[in-house]
Amino acid sequence: MILTKSIKLVIIAVGVALALLVGSCGSSRRAAAPQTEQPQGAVSAETVFAGMAGSYAPWTTFTAPVRMDLTAPMRFTASGTATMVCGASIGISIKVLGFEVGALYADADSVTVLIKVNKMGYTESMERFTAATGMGIADLQSLLLGQAFTPGAGTITSEAFRSYEVSTPVAEVATEQWIFRPVCSRGTVDMGFTAMVDGGNPVLVAIDADIPGQRTIECRYSGHEPAEGGTVAADVSVSAALNPLNINASMRWNLGRARWNDGAAPRRLTIPSGYRRVSTETLVNYLRNNHR
Repeated sequence: MILTKSIKLVIIAVGVALALLVGSCGSSRRAAAPQTEQPQGAVSAETVFAGMAGSYAPWTTFTAPVRMDLTAPMRFTASGTATMVCGASIGISIKVLGFEVGALYADADSVTVLIKVNKMGYTESMERFTAATGMGIADLQSLLLGQAFTPGAGTITSEAFRSYEVSTPVAEVATEQWIFRPVCSRGTVDMGFTAMVDGGNPVLVAIDADIPGQRTIECRYSGHEPAEGGTVAADVSVSAALNPLNINASMRWNLGRARWNDGAAPRRLTIPSGYRRVSTETLVNYLRNNHR
């Protein structure tokens, strides 16, 4: 039973990644939100944007334990370790009861996933993903760490402010917030970055992505902490829809055990002989037919 659930967990984790990355080309983008006037005496949007950008620091490598919790379409928890080389690669090892049941490796060329408990392998060109989103590896790393980014260029800089439209949420939101949307994007996915001031520090609290043909995917961030790589969100939650499958998942970084800039690199994955290779379409069909 545990192995069956772990298989689904790994595949659903891949499904979340697919939901974040894959969109159909050719759809029109949603109109950009208009610029809004800041109330007199309020912190300006440009100040908030520059404050976020200034809170991020250059880094070379990152390794940390991570806990993953799935609440829909099923309930399951697993632990793992993520290792990243800035702008180059991402590796995640997923364990259940101390045993590695799955692993993921992504770089600028491809994404590879091994589901060890039933000898299943998956690989896909990164180009298939980036064509729709305009996102690269550096952007995905920023998304995982809760840092705002410019699609295709990595974490934001203060100079990038002029490339964003600014709006504010509906009046019912009690805390003053700002939504930044890139004016130009290399992909067809419309993204919004929501920021607020927490304890005097501007932080990213949400990313919303409208994928053509699918519902909005929402990433929420909390538990912001200063780190060697700048401000990082310890808690990340993701809500996504792969019709008819609704996915609610969360990640919690153990930043107290994180290692920065020590030269660690993720293990590059290849599909061993004897593994069954599956396609993106097969994974999506599995998600649709095995979501209970």
